[in-house]
Amino acid sequence: KQWYQRRVAITAGGLPRGWYRFTNGFEKMPEECPIAYSCGSTYPGYLAEPHPEMADGVVKRKVCFGNANQCCYGSAEVLVKNCGTHFVYRLYPTGSHQKYCVEESADAMCDAKSYKVLDDDWRGENNPYDSKNTHNDNVDVPHGWYRFTTELGRMPEYSLPFQSCGYYYPGYMAGGPHPTRQDGLVNRKACFSTSATNEGQNCKNIRVKNCGKFYVYELVQTGHQYYGYCVAQDQCEKAIEMGDRARLIINPTVTRVTDGSLRKGWYRITAGHGRMPDYRPDNNYGGSSYPGYMEGDLPEESEGDVARTVKFGSTTNTKEVRVKNCGSHYIYYLVPTPNNYYSYSIDTEVCLHAR
Repeated sequence: KQWYQRRVAITAGGLPRGWYRFTNGFEKMPEECPIAYSCGSTYPGYLAEPHPEMADGVVKRKVCFGNANQCCYGSAEVLVKNCGTHFVYRLYPTGSHQKYCVEESADAMCDAKSYKVLDDDWRGENNPYDSKNTHNDNVDVPHGWYRFTTELGRMPEYSLPFQSCGYYYPGYMAGGPHPTRQDGLVNRKACFSTSATNEGQNCKNIRVKNCGKFYVYELVQTGHQYYGYCVAQDQCEKAIEMGDRARLIINPTVTRVTDGSLRKGWYRITAGHGRMPDYRPDNNYGGSSYPGYMEGDLPEESEGDVARTVKFGSTTNTKEVRVKNCGSHYIYYLVPTPNNYYSYSIDTEVCLHAR
């Protein structure tokens, strides 16, 4: 996959009708929907159909012009020919604020001259919001390429507790994991946690590139001074301890735990076997009517934090969580359960407690 952010040299609205070849390292139009306001235009244009083979000759193709909400807000027909070493396009004047975009070299944004560094310590996900020391990414982080250089050097892949990482509404990456080198440039979303249970809402389109030893992000203005971009931290030694024995799967529920109002965050289980069960416990055990258990294997240490699904007793309700192998123990990124009739239970020795 390639990237595109440069504009055609001539304003497309005043472009004379004719055949054009893109040069200076920019060989062809992109075939994927660009981020809104990229390549110097409100409505960036891309080829909505594949480029032709040489044998195809001159072909008609559709160019779409997208905005923040639609990839094809407007369109135009152009002609394209594959000349072997390059493509040529018969282009026409566009509408107001529309522009033809051009692909940029896939590794251009990994050059230190192509991105800005965000090295603020307060962006760490554990840092609380401080109303007396506020920040404003809506002004300080305009549309462009950025690299985080503190903590783990990347955005979290999970929703955060609101009022964290120095912002009232903290931002995290959604829409898929961070890319590998082989993935090239990928489309993702930056979403902002605006409540204790907000998931995948209040999002902006971004793009991400794996540069080998670090990631770079094409970020856009957040849209509000209370929205900000966060950086993931290593939680192995910072996770909140979860050791209530009422959660043990051998214990009948007498007093309910209150996981319906659990604060999102990383937890280390310090009771029982130090992990969630991987099989369904009986209802009315483990601190609630419907004790939670995890589907899928526990990760290896080399895998980092991975996504897993938690199911609850005999119900069909689920929650997406994350798990990390810290070597000597596991930590879990947990979110509030549907209500206090649901809990995250703890596995323990059952040999002495079998009926």
